[in-house]
Amino acid sequence: TLTRKQVYDEVGRCYLEHLLDAGEFSRAGALCPRLLKDATAWERWVFHFAQVHQLPVLAPYIPTKDPQLRDKVYEVVLNAFLPSKADHPRLLETVRSWPTNLYSIPTVVTAVQRRLAGASPADSMLLKEVLAELYMADGQRERALGIYLELQRPGLFDFIDQHKLYSAVQDKVLLLLQLDADLATELL
Repeated sequence: TLTRKQVYDEVGRCYLEHLLDAGEFSRAGALCPRLLKDATAWERWVFHFAQVHQLPVLAPYIPTKDPQLRDKVYEVVLNAFLPSKADHPRLLETVRSWPTNLYSIPTVVTAVQRRLAGASPADSMLLKEVLAELYMADGQRERALGIYLELQRPGLFDFIDQHKLYSAVQDKVLLLLQLDADLATELL
C-alpha cells in the first residue's frame, strides 16, 4: 500500500502535469511551493518546466534554501532568461534577489557575455546591467564600473566614491566631465 506522502506526491505530480498540458504555466508554477517538498522533486519539475520553455515563469517560486538545489539547476534557470529580451528584466531581478552562492558566477557571466555578443545595442542595456551585478557579486568592481560608465548609470559618482575607485577612473576623466562636470571635479 502507498503511504500518505506517496499519495500526496502522486496527486501533486498528476495535477502539475495536467496544468502544464493545459498551458496553465503560471498556475502550475505558483502551486509548486505547496506541492514540492524536497530538492529532488524541485529539480525534476525545474526540468519539466525547461522542456516546455517556461522556466522564467517558475523562477520566482524556486527555493533558494530549505531545500537548496544543485548549482547547475540555478544556472539552467538563469540561462533560460537569456534568449528573450522580454525576460531580461526578470533575469536582472533574479540575479539581484538570489544569493550568489547558489550558482557559479563565472558560468553565468560567460552565458551573459555570449548573449551580449549577438545582441543589438537596444537589447543589450539590461544584459549589461546584469553583467555589472554579476561582476559586483564576484568582487570585480572595476569591471562593473566600466559597464556603469558605458550605461551612464545614475549614482555613478557615488559608486566610485563608495568603492574608492579613483585610480580606475583616472583615464576616464573626460567621460566623467561630460556626464557631470561639477561632480567629476569634486570627485577628482
